[in-house]
Amino acid sequence: MDALGLLQGKFIFKKLPNGNLDKTKVVCTLCNSEFVYCRSSSGLKYHLHAKHPLANLEDAGPCVAQGKSFCQTTMFECNRGKPISAALSSKLTNLLAQWIATSCRPISVVKDDGLELILQAATGDSSYKLPARRTIVRKIHDQHATEKTAKDEKLMEGT
Repeated sequence: MDALGLLQGKFIFKKLPNGNLDKTKVVCTLCNSEFVYCRSSSGLKYHLHAKHPLANLEDAGPCVAQGKSFCQTTMFECNRGKPISAALSSKLTNLLAQWIATSCRPISVVKDDGLELILQAATGDSSYKLPARRTIVRKIHDQHATEKTAKDEKLMEGT
């Protein structure tokens, strides 16, 4: 505990009516919520992260470090990463083709900027591009042929 209070002054001990401090209770200086304190700050840290996510200036991001007011973190800042592998790209293309075929989505969905943005955020690769329409059509045909062959073989086994 420092001179300012617990957790860089985010919590202070509750003052009793007689002016003394109650060392078993603390008050959040940000929202005045009262908590029981038993020499552990884990519950207090949880409160800070859940209710005041921007309270810690160290974690607030580049806007605060540059002296600017708080700004919203973008999806790409949260999910920075290396470009995805060829294997993952292929898997995404196959899953996308399967989703389009089984959900009766139009092939043109691969031109949707919002879907591309979602996949970029999910993969952490801001350079990810959706596959071309003809690639998806080819994948759907390949998946259909594979599925048809498997079902034809099963039917032949049954006779």
